[in-house]
Amino acid sequence: MIQINYYSPFREITKRTSSEIEYKPKLQLHHLLENLSEECGEDFRHPVEQDSAFNVLINGQNYHVLGGLHADLKGNDQISLLAIMVGGYLSISG
Repeated sequence: MIQINYYSPFREITKRTSSEIEYKPKLQLHHLLENLSEECGEDFRHPVEQDSAFNVLINGQNYHVLGGLHADLKGNDQISLLAIMVGGYLSISG
């Protein structure tokens, strides 16, 4: 089973904190996201289609370093879907 953890805004869209899906051979991240988009509708699909609006961690690693949307998934993976964190304040004293 693949564990999926949802964080804001995906937690609000899916109305759940986590779910599990059955692993299938040759499953890639884009397959998982397409299935979730079909299940959850336009509110889920919109941030996913705008690659810069969300982040995915696969076992704690950014999906871009694992092959992007074509990253291969394994049966014991933990996927985290979350918003990109932006903003903040940097102070340089001098």
